[in-house]
Amino acid sequence: MFAKKRENFKSKQQELLDYYSETANLYDSLHVDSNSEHSLALHYLAVFIKYYRIETILDVGAGTGRVARFLASEIPEVQVTSIEPSSDLRKIAIQNGIKGDLITPGDAYSIPFANGAFDLVCAFGVFHHLEDPNLAMEEMKRVSRKFLYFSDSNNYGQGRLLERNVKLFLRRIHLWRAFVFLKTRGRKYTISVNDGLAYSFSLLDTAKHLQGYSLKFMSTRSNDYNFLRTATHLALFAEKREA
Repeated sequence: MFAKKRENFKSKQQELLDYYSETANLYDSLHVDSNSEHSLALHYLAVFIKYYRIETILDVGAGTGRVARFLASEIPEVQVTSIEPSSDLRKIAIQNGIKGDLITPGDAYSIPFANGAFDLVCAFGVFHHLEDPNLAMEEMKRVSRKFLYFSDSNNYGQGRLLERNVKLFLRRIHLWRAFVFLKTRGRKYTISVNDGLAYSFSLLDTAKHLQGYSLKFMSTRSNDYNFLRTATHLALFAEKREA
């Protein structure tokens, strides 16, 4: 049973890698936009870097090097290391000007660095692609000395009002995961041309896995006062509390 589950896990990872291999030349046009939620999240991150005087950063699931390129232009003194499992995307990142020794193979489940190796570890648009975000969270916490930063989706704030209300009701009675399981016929994920293999994910659900951290949530899309109900995408800055 365990072997079959592990085989399925690897199969999904490979399916996602195949998607990025097939769309590598279109990656920036599909996923990198100066008006996107991730672009605004990058500007938020720049503020935190300057305020907290952060010096070293690890970007997990770097794609074509969006984070490193942005920070090199805005805060050139900060040192950004990137990991990306897709060799095709790493090649484009290097073509985009990222030094080869600063973008290396690696994924969120097994980060190839020592404990506390970086001041801050970040992930942009990564977690909604992960079958086991909790494992990735633990890895990011392990290699971070002090700070974590995420930019990702909030599935509960997406869709029409009725759809959002249904999602929140199912979440409240702890049936949301069961609903997703049934809706996707047991797969728990969807596949699309624009986003590949993706899971229903809310950055707000990560809070329970960040005990011991002070959290700051920010909306990266228009919303009203209720993040959970109306924000389609969010950014999260997490600071480890002193022991």
